[in-house]
Amino acid sequence: METFFINTMRGTGLQGLAAIPVQNDKVIRPLLFATRKDLQNFATDNNILYREDSSNQQTKYTRNFIRNKILPVFDSHDYRKREGFYTTIKNLQDNNELFQDLLEVYRNTCISRKDNLYFLHIEPLLKMKNQGLMLYFLLEKFGFNQSQVNALFHHQVTGNYVKNDAYILSVEPDFWVVRPLLGEPISDDIHEISHLPFFLKLDNKKISFSKIEKLPIGENKGIDISKLHFPLFLRTWKNSDVFKPLQMKGSKKDIKKLLAEKKIPSFQKKDVRVLIDQSGEVVALLSVGISITFASAISSEGFLHITTEF
Repeated sequence: METFFINTMRGTGLQGLAAIPVQNDKVIRPLLFATRKDLQNFATDNNILYREDSSNQQTKYTRNFIRNKILPVFDSHDYRKREGFYTTIKNLQDNNELFQDLLEVYRNTCISRKDNLYFLHIEPLLKMKNQGLMLYFLLEKFGFNQSQVNALFHHQVTGNYVKNDAYILSVEPDFWVVRPLLGEPISDDIHEISHLPFFLKLDNKKISFSKIEKLPIGENKGIDISKLHFPLFLRTWKNSDVFKPLQMKGSKKDIKKLLAEKKIPSFQKKDVRVLIDQSGEVVALLSVGISITFASAISSEGFLHITTEF
């Protein structure tokens, strides 16, 4: 009862109203079924000595104030009413257990994980009356509060995000993404590639540039070294960059639009880098594709092979 009143005054949900559980992980409270009066009477009847902390009588603590000032008034009306109160709390605990089971079903349905990324698919929630509230409960374990989730829910624009001390929650075209707030800042340095093979470490990744004589099985075209003008340069893409994707047979495409069409999450767009020829033309968009200008099926000088290792 004390915990119920405390949580009610502070503002709480179903779990707070359910008060103290009999078991919480490895903590077990075997005497929650008994009232304080029951315990005192049992100790007296059985000559059991017990110790009471002196702070229990100090009403400066909220719990003690409720215990010493509020509950006696409640009991003076009818002590038996406590039984109804306990029944209510037990019902709330049962309802909370049922809700937690339901929540686990939605977690398994809506949340998927790949490495350290969590993908939240909100389509299964769209028919619910309290979509925003369910989103909050699904994301609560990552430390996001209800106001953060509501703000994002009512402004679902791709790229919008909220963050706490440990995670970033962002809106993407087909899902929301939760990712750890870790890692080194992305470097904007321009890296010159003057010869092959060439290796560099960038953003916790090792990028290798090497020469191969034949294309890997399954690849019809590759970057023809005979068409390149060294040195090459690797840098972060810019809004002004254009690209001639192999699939578009020579038509120019804004890289910004291309990344949007490929539905690359906003938090991964900043990681995309362009490889540029000495002429200034984009040779390849790393992890996305190569330019038709520098592509061939057969080459007398071999092909540029790019690999990334984490």
